[in-house]
Amino acid sequence: QLGTSATFLDPKFLDFSIPTLVNGVAGTQDVRDTPYSFVSKQSVSVFADYTTALGSGELNLRADYAWRSNRYGTGPLVGPGLNEAFRENSNIPGYGVLNGQIAYQFENPNVELAIYGQNIANSKYIMRVLSVETQLGITSYSPGLPRMYGARLTYRFGN
Repeated sequence: QLGTSATFLDPKFLDFSIPTLVNGVAGTQDVRDTPYSFVSKQSVSVFADYTTALGSGELNLRADYAWRSNRYGTGPLVGPGLNEAFRENSNIPGYGVLNGQIAYQFENPNVELAIYGQNIANSKYIMRVLSVETQLGITSYSPGLPRMYGARLTYRFGN
């Protein structure tokens, strides 16, 4: 079995303003150019899954790859008079992650034994960004998961 999915977005705020107070005068600030937080404009995933009878059970091989374009984390609002340089500090670069699994499903007992790898290529990527330069003068980053390997034993109760 082969599969793929893709997403193509171009989100924009049509109207987005915030209240302001300048020299004691209340007003509003247009910030509609602020990028949507955590929304990639493009993402693509593909997978291959193959199962075949082997002995008294089934062998399953699976690989998947997911890629997403850059996106913005939570950051300052962007608009006329606001510091647009901060927008780049909240930019999260695009990345791709490759995963795989080899599993054997025993017929009796109803047990599956699997070995798997996540982020097999050990891609370095950022999951989250919190950009608060205007308030605290810092930007914090949460890294993505590193390469991981493991084994899993699953017992299914009932049929």
